[in-house]
Amino acid sequence: MERKLEGKVAVITGASKGIGEGIAKTFVRYGAKVVLAARGEKVLALAEELRSEGYEATGVQTDVSDEASVEKLVQTAVSTYGTVDILVNNAGICTLEDFDAPSNAIRDRHIDINIKGVWNATKAVLPIMKAKRDGRIVVMS
Repeated sequence: MERKLEGKVAVITGASKGIGEGIAKTFVRYGAKVVLAARGEKVLALAEELRSEGYEATGVQTDVSDEASVEKLVQTAVSTYGTVDILVNNAGICTLEDFDAPSNAIRDRHIDINIKGVWNATKAVLPIMKAKRDGRIVVMS
């Protein structure tokens, strides 16, 4: 397989299952070092699985709605691999609820994860990418 991502460092949010897990597995096969982010412990297990297969992978439990949590994620990427070349903003939720629900908690959680999460992750990696005048940001929607 062509290793077109050889030497690249990718941060992938929402990487513990589904599309994010698939992106992570594809990126490592193409040569990327990956830093996987998700709220649950499964992200740590996925990173371990990828390492056991000979790939470079680090898992970080991260809440993308929390700026400090995202900063820790990016700091881990830089301290482990030296930089961030690619950010995949994949974390997202879709909780269905009637619009006439008595609380706006579900609406607010969607905004926190699906919108603020993208903002937080992009804001955290942008200085790195701007300093080296290179990088790629993918936003899943």
